[in-house]
Amino acid sequence: MSRTSHKYRLHKVSGRAFVSVNGQRIYLGKYGTEDSIAEYRRILADFTATGTTQPAPKESRRGLSLNELMVQYIN
Repeated sequence: MSRTSHKYRLHKVSGRAFVSVNGQRIYLGKYGTEDSIAEYRRILADFTATGTTQPAPKESRRGLSLNELMVQYIN
């Protein structure tokens, strides 16, 4: 799979960034943040080096927390 298919993308409904690798969608955190961009680079580096990705941390696999949902609702 070419690197161009591993784009840093926005999940519009949740406002989170994600990347698809080997058919698996990996959520990276809030779109546009330094943390989500760093996680994107880590995922791509792991994939490039090993051909696989490390399991995503539990926090990035879950949906929005109640606090995150309330902040989005208020804004």
